[in-house]
Amino acid sequence: RFGNHEACSQGKLPYGSIEDDSECWHQQSRARPTFKMLKESLCELSVQSAFNLKNVKNKRINNKMPTIVHNTTDSRVQRKADARIDSPMSKESPLMKTTIICNFCNSYLPGLGKFIHNQTLTTLKLKKNHIGDTGLQYLAEALRSNQTLTTLGLSRNTIGNAGIQNLAAALEKNQALKDLSISYNDIEDIGVQYLAEALQGNQTLTRLNLRENHICHRGAQNLAEALQNNQALGTLQLETNQIGDKGGQHFAEALRTNQVLKILDLSCNNIGVAGAQYLARALENNKILATLSLRNNLIGDLGLQYLAEGIHNNQALTTLDLSENRICDVGVQYLAEALRNNQKLTTLDLRKNSIGSSGVQYLAEALRNNQTLTTAELDWNQRGHPGVQYLAEVLRNNQTLKALLHEDSSI
Repeated sequence: RFGNHEACSQGKLPYGSIEDDSECWHQQSRARPTFKMLKESLCELSVQSAFNLKNVKNKRINNKMPTIVHNTTDSRVQRKADARIDSPMSKESPLMKTTIICNFCNSYLPGLGKFIHNQTLTTLKLKKNHIGDTGLQYLAEALRSNQTLTTLGLSRNTIGNAGIQNLAAALEKNQALKDLSISYNDIEDIGVQYLAEALQGNQTLTRLNLRENHICHRGAQNLAEALQNNQALGTLQLETNQIGDKGGQHFAEALRTNQVLKILDLSCNNIGVAGAQYLARALENNKILATLSLRNNLIGDLGLQYLAEGIHNNQALTTLDLSENRICDVGVQYLAEALRNNQKLTTLDLRKNSIGSSGVQYLAEALRNNQTLTTAELDWNQRGHPGVQYLAEVLRNNQTLKALLHEDSSI
């Protein structure tokens, strides 16, 4: 046994531990948080980059050290308590071999895996913990019967198609999970197919983050087909995959009938001009989508011309991200014409393009009477001091627009 009972009773928290014990050493028995108490009252558990405490056993636990597990509870005793993980998750049994440490006296509270079976935990974040497919199998088994967990974060865990297959099977049974993040993993089209099949029947999940995986147009097709039947998913993040223009076409088809999706992020997917054209046609009639992110997709002036036509009469879209798309003055001219008629868009991101003074002038003229756009981001575009003058003149009369010009912008 290790630890300093006297220091703990005085309210100090030096590094220490009590192995194989289920109760902390706090002097007052009523203030001792037991494993049972944590299990029954824990609401939020966040495990990020779990480390071996042997490497830091001589370091004091203070606010500057990274919090590995954040414990948010409804208990008066535990409301301000944090917990920590004592070792990285093992490949053999990643959930059952981790240990919670109480910050009252840093005593070991074994059994992270048991928390998923409780009836109070609503948020579980396991970012960057080498969970892999095997670890996800254990977690998926628990999710089948869990009815309280609403947020699950599994980013950066080397999860592949096999793990996603198990997770998808759990989602078909689970009716509680609302927010699922599996970004920065190794999911391919076949893995997305498993997820899409689960989404066909799942009416609970509202947010799905698949950023930076290995999803191509076939995976996009499966997701798009699921969206035509799914009546719950409101946010879909697919940034930095490889869906291409065909993937853009599949999502455009889904947007024609979907009545739920409000946020769609397709940034960094090489959608190109053709993909932008498909999406533009869908925007003409879509009345639900509020945020569309198309950053870094090689759209160019021609692609923007199509999109401008799409938003001309659109009355749903409020945020449009077109940054890093090789847009020049000609493209902005098309967009400006659409903004003269559009009275819904509030945020427009045109950062890191090739917009010069002429483009800024087109935009400024369109915004003279526009009373809805509040944010126009034009950072990192081409040099042109007259552009600043055009915007300044608009700002004198427009009381809603805030032109955000980065200090390094050459406009």
